[in-house]
Amino acid sequence: SEHASVVRSQIIELNEGFQAALVLYDEGLLSNDKVLASTLWRRFYNQDCKSAHQLEALIHYVRQSMHMLDSTELEDLIDGKKLRWIHIDKVFEELKKK
Repeated sequence: SEHASVVRSQIIELNEGFQAALVLYDEGLLSNDKVLASTLWRRFYNQDCKSAHQLEALIHYVRQSMHMLDSTELEDLIDGKKLRWIHIDKVFEELKKK
């Protein structure tokens, strides 16, 4: 049916967008802050972030979160131990002190 065809097309489009986002985030995480900033600006802010301070805070937040995840034991993740996520407000406060 036409409806099923439209739904299938939308699912394919959504999947392609998701796959592209994964590649971009992976590149940003494995590269420098400039590449990560570009990725966050495009994907997270949809190219509409007018505050360099907000973008800088998000970069710090992502880097700190990745550090926390990297330092978490795999067994802790498998066992469902509670993760200690960083609060974005804390990142903003730290940047204000600089």
